[in-house]
Amino acid sequence: MSAGLEWRIVVCVLAAAIGMSEARGGPYLRSNLARAMYNRMLADERLRNMNMSKMYEVDELALTDEVRSKFLPLFMDEDTHQFLNNCFEQSEWLVTQVWHSIAKAFLGLFMTQTSINGKERSATEHRDLRNLKEGM
Repeated sequence: MSAGLEWRIVVCVLAAAIGMSEARGGPYLRSNLARAMYNRMLADERLRNMNMSKMYEVDELALTDEVRSKFLPLFMDEDTHQFLNNCFEQSEWLVTQVWHSIAKAFLGLFMTQTSINGKERSATEHRDLRNLKEGM
């Protein structure tokens, strides 16, 4: 079962357990958590269905002549496509997200958010470097 399907099942079960009604033209969720998860699911789905090539479009008429003459249009290559797919997949890891939230709340007692983000980034870079070495 894919992570995306698992995420949707969790949201549906949670929403059904907490209570949903179609009043006022859309779903009404009584729980803030269920509402946040539902909204997150909708936002993720919009991003997945978005035309990613639009991220590379630029209104060249809005550029000055000097910038326009130096402008080099880019496109989404396979590495970028794979990176975005990995981001979507990791964003659905509910247990990992809960762990990060708990860890950040605990570390927030002793550190600033900037320091926490720096430590997290350092750990991620260390893991990525280790994975790169193992792949060689």
